[in-house]
Amino acid sequence: MQYLITGLILVCFLFADGTFGAGIETTPAQLAQSVYKIEEQRLGPVYEKSFFFTVSKDRRHFAYGTTAGDKYFVVVDGQPGPAYDMIGDTPVFSPDSKCIVYVARKDNKWFVIVDGQPGPAYDGIGKGSAIFSPDSRHAAYIARKDNKWFVIVDGQPGPAYDGIGKGTPVFSPDSRRVAYVVKKDNKLFVIVDGQPGPAYDMIGDTPVFSPDSRHVEYIARKDNKWFVVVDDQPGPEYEKIITYYSFHDDGVLDYLAYKEKFFYRVRHIPVLQGRKTDSHIYREVIGTRPTFLLTASFIKNITVGEVVKLSSFSFET
Repeated sequence: MQYLITGLILVCFLFADGTFGAGIETTPAQLAQSVYKIEEQRLGPVYEKSFFFTVSKDRRHFAYGTTAGDKYFVVVDGQPGPAYDMIGDTPVFSPDSKCIVYVARKDNKWFVIVDGQPGPAYDGIGKGSAIFSPDSRHAAYIARKDNKWFVIVDGQPGPAYDGIGKGTPVFSPDSRRVAYVVKKDNKLFVIVDGQPGPAYDMIGDTPVFSPDSRHVEYIARKDNKWFVVVDDQPGPEYEKIITYYSFHDDGVLDYLAYKEKFFYRVRHIPVLQGRKTDSHIYREVIGTRPTFLLTASFIKNITVGEVVKLSSFSFET
């Protein structure tokens, strides 16, 4: 399998004093009678060809790639950046629109530049791996040196592994935690906050944090049995875990599973015990007729949705 290996550049900037147009509050009647004033702004040069045009979330900033001879540039808010031998993925703005990340190569090395200062050179950067945290204060990506892969968070490399799962790393909603999937000695692990979890034969999907960022779950396989792991604790074993699962706002994890010609709906329900929150598992069988979920407080009729195929997971190796 062939992967595109790219580099990463992180550039931060402040808001410009002006915007593309000034907003004027009007009533519907005034708007119907208005005559529009047209404003035009020249965004920046296109030397030979352009590509990867993108706009920030707040619509105030823009970026695109352009070429001049054998050199590549990224233009941000009309200002061309340094020349490189290659520009990779489409530039991505941070959630608060104040930073941008894009990929580049120079002298056969891939590297990260923050505030105009180049970071360490790497042999490769995982395609599409660069992400911002939800609060835009942190950045992470996958890097390769020789035959080993690392996750870089805020410029600091983690331990070396044989591979890093695509779609990772991921930040928690509060931006304080990081999780990713790694491969080592033909076994797969999920790393959360720098600590490896149990070894499995397969990890079925990207780790997911709960809305309050306190818990993390993922699908795993061991000895041909699939299960959902929550905070390193495996749940019941099934022939398949249907990838219809999610954390609810109340912390309950809900998913579908299949075993012995029956579908199951499984819920991991947090239970407060003293000062520790544990997870209690409720399970029900979903057959060919309507069934019911019975708890101490209510009975709920269950309807079965469309069965979703178990997803596969690939790695940067």
